Amino acid sequence: ELSKRDVIGYIAVDFVSVRQEDGTYKHWAIEVNVRMGGTTLPIMTLNLLCQDGVFNAGTSEFIASDGYPRYYIASDTLRKPSYKGLLIEDLLAIIKRHSTEIEWNQRPGAPETGVIFHLVTLLSELGKCGVMCVGRSRDEAEELFQRVKEILDQECEVGEAEMSLVIEGDSADMLS
Repeated sequence: ELSKRDVIGYIAVDFVSVRQEDGTYKHWAIEVNVRMGGTTLPIMTLNLLCQDGVFNAGTSEFIASDGYPRYYIASDTLRKPSYKGLLIEDLLAIIKRHSTEIEWNQRPGAPETGVIFHLVTLLSELGKCGVMCVGRSRDEAEELFQRVKEILDQECEVGEAEMSLVIEGDSADMLS
């Protein structure tokens, strides 16, 4: 219907899903927005990084260059006060130190998987960034997400004496 009205490009559809008594879900589309949505960045990123990968619209799977699907978990709000002050150079050093665990396409035996960071310029002032964790299964993507949070927490660990200097909550946002 939208193409008949000359709508071209990305759309985002918001759904409400309600679990039924039998454990299945019923889905209702409640809004159509003519813009990029929350899944646009991950799909565009996979298209860019997986050289011969393709999104299969019939199955809603992204098929990587090796012919197998990739799964992702993404967030644009990975945030902690202890991440404040982290520079892009620091983040790159952290990624290199843990390269075989999280770096894109550097994990042994796991091509076209890993962690992609975005919104990294927000780290230094707000202690916030975004991540997209890509695995060969849903479980692997979830494990990567948990591991990258552990690594950042470990690398940005703040001692108790230093913790009193960290401003938390809305007041921190007002200062920036």
